[in-house]
Amino acid sequence: MRNDFLPPSVVQNKNKLNMNKVTLILITILFVGCKKDNIEWIGQFSNGLATININGKHGYIDNHGTIKIPCKYSYATEFTEGFGRVQINGKYGFIDSTGNYLFKPNYDNVYIFENGYSTADSLGYQAIINTNGEFVSNFEKHECVYCDNDIIRIKKHDGFSFYNIKTGKQIGKLYVKANKFKNGLCAVKIENKWGFINTEGRLVVSPSYDEVGDYAEGLIKVGKDGKIGFIDSTGETRIPFDMDFVDLTDFSYGFNSFSNGLCSYTEYKNNGYKKGYIDYDGQVVIPAKYDKCYQFEKEGIAMVCINKKWGVVNSSGEEIVAPEYQYIWLGDADILKVQKNDKFGFVNLKNVALTKMIYDKASSPYLGKAVVSIDNGLDVITFD
Repeated sequence: MRNDFLPPSVVQNKNKLNMNKVTLILITILFVGCKKDNIEWIGQFSNGLATININGKHGYIDNHGTIKIPCKYSYATEFTEGFGRVQINGKYGFIDSTGNYLFKPNYDNVYIFENGYSTADSLGYQAIINTNGEFVSNFEKHECVYCDNDIIRIKKHDGFSFYNIKTGKQIGKLYVKANKFKNGLCAVKIENKWGFINTEGRLVVSPSYDEVGDYAEGLIKVGKDGKIGFIDSTGETRIPFDMDFVDLTDFSYGFNSFSNGLCSYTEYKNNGYKKGYIDYDGQVVIPAKYDKCYQFEKEGIAMVCINKKWGVVNSSGEEIVAPEYQYIWLGDADILKVQKNDKFGFVNLKNVALTKMIYDKASSPYLGKAVVSIDNGLDVITFD
């Protein structure tokens, strides 16, 4: 893909289209003249850049349609905590948003940064690295290493253990299983039951549960004796165990905790497992009728799926975007990237079409713009 783009010409689309008696927002398309290579994917924006795959190679593009980091990687991810995970010649490393290496691709694998730390794998050994480009532990033989807020979780053949990076001291005991720390608590399995420890390794919730979710918004979803309830950080029951434990996905990431005041729940009905949402009191706010549902975002919206079609609901249960799309990507402001019949387009949170569903590839909206492709040409849409 060439980087010597011609100056963009501006074409204003003055035609107002009527779809379902809703007028489209006027958009401006900037044609950023470029060689028509095979554009295989345009991703989500992060740190001002979106991943782009051209002819099987990955790079990064800005919302003006300019390739800022050349397409030279076998694989590249969105930026997390300021850094993108990239692969060259089967080896992984990290770059920043200018394309400079934080860690050169010398490792069998690296994992996205979380809370300032990541893990690097090399020849079956693992070490902890940080966003300052430093190694904070030596390479050692482990099955899995994870670090969160100065606490290392290590998995070996005999179980999980925790250590404080700064003191080098072990936290807690050896556990059968252990999750990640969330909001100061971590779920650990002792024999065949789950409980919780704090960052000092002290057991604060006794191991008496069959399944547990993450600690969020003051509550923990737990399963016991075929029922689901919610406890607080001391183990006291806050929402009674009135719901049947019918689906293990209730304890999967994205379903296992409260977010913006609501948490998903599952009912078994004649047509299978259906999901809805409850509030802090355990009251049903959105009845269980969806096949899948995600956690609520900060904007007070959540993605839901029924009959393999995705839509968006608000915290009152109103379907503000009807479930009619193959998939939906939440962008900035109130603009959504949507897919239907393998084509991409954009709608707002009132399900008003902002473009036609004509694009072969499209980025997520970012700062009022989106990069799109038709027939391997690159265009930029500006949403007025």
